[in-house]
Amino acid sequence: MRCLHGSFRRKLLRGASLAYRPTSLRAASWPLGSPDLLGCLPCRRFTTGAASSSTARWPEESFIFEPVWQSSANVPAQLTNVANMFETYFVLREASRLVVGGQTFDGVDDFNNRFMERFVAFHSEVESSQKRPPSRPGATLTAQDLASLRGRSDLAASGARAKWSRERPQNAAKWQLLPHSCQVVQARRAEHHDTGWLQVTTRLVAEENWVAARGKPDPGFRVREHFVVFELPRAKTGVAQDFRVAEIHLDAPKE
Repeated sequence: MRCLHGSFRRKLLRGASLAYRPTSLRAASWPLGSPDLLGCLPCRRFTTGAASSSTARWPEESFIFEPVWQSSANVPAQLTNVANMFETYFVLREASRLVVGGQTFDGVDDFNNRFMERFVAFHSEVESSQKRPPSRPGATLTAQDLASLRGRSDLAASGARAKWSRERPQNAAKWQLLPHSCQVVQARRAEHHDTGWLQVTTRLVAEENWVAARGKPDPGFRVREHFVVFELPRAKTGVAQDFRVAEIHLDAPKE
């Protein structure tokens, strides 16, 4: 885990009465009134609710604050685990007030479900854009064509979209994805493009299968686990917004 910077960390380190207790990352659920929040949720059938989008522009790129895949070997794990648990709790509590439908969230299971929904929507957009037939030969790309290639910036940052697009199997006629589980690892407050953000890093396990194009090798199948960072703007625009995929760190190492 990465260490926690800022005033919260200093207050935590000064709290002599706060003892370290190992916290399971696989707890089933947590109430929003409790800091025992980190958990893993097996995938279940879900439907993506209609999410309102803000009129504010989302930046094409993102910057990840304290990426969990970069080690912090100089900081004792006892300190980082406790700090991470508490900051993650407070960030998710703030996110529940901002995200579409967050007022009905009563635990980490609801966040994990939402993250899987958003990743499925993101994958579907990537697959749709890659399967879209090209325009007439020699035709100039319209503004709509360019927008479809870039994708929705409120669904994913450009870097995450480009990275996931390159994972599409070669010669696949259809590339499908089914999430198996999602686990919140950490949540942080960040700032980029002059905007405050809530960034939540997850371990997301997903099954990919694809149908080969006619005359090509047999269909394929794989199950992989990735670090996926979701982010949500902190600004209160008066219009509820949803998380977007900010970054993907492929093939996360086993715990």
